[in-house]
Amino acid sequence: MSILVVEDNRDAAESLRDILDLAGHSSVLAENGNEVLEKFRPGLFRWVLLDLNIPGLTGQELIQRLFQVDPQVRIIVLTGNSVKEEIEAVGKLPVAGLLRKPYDPSKLLKMISQ
Repeated sequence: MSILVVEDNRDAAESLRDILDLAGHSSVLAENGNEVLEKFRPGLFRWVLLDLNIPGLTGQELIQRLFQVDPQVRIIVLTGNSVKEEIEAVGKLPVAGLLRKPYDPSKLLKMISQ
């Protein structure tokens, strides 16, 4: 299963890719909203793992754009933010889940497998 990892911290992105690879998933990295929109195509990625704080589009804008392109995509939001309003706003969007950093990799993999 292909997973698009959206993370502007290169070390965090590569660590996440290693976790996914060990679990048997293929992944593609993107560092900002524009790169995501260039790489994302309907049916190409079943999952998007999205850091909310990336350059370019806000995480919320990007979520809406991804669902416009492919309503079947599954998005898990990854955030280190503790801004209550932002977390509440994401909770109103049709995402598959939200994980706060640092997160337990086994919990992420469980979410993906469901």
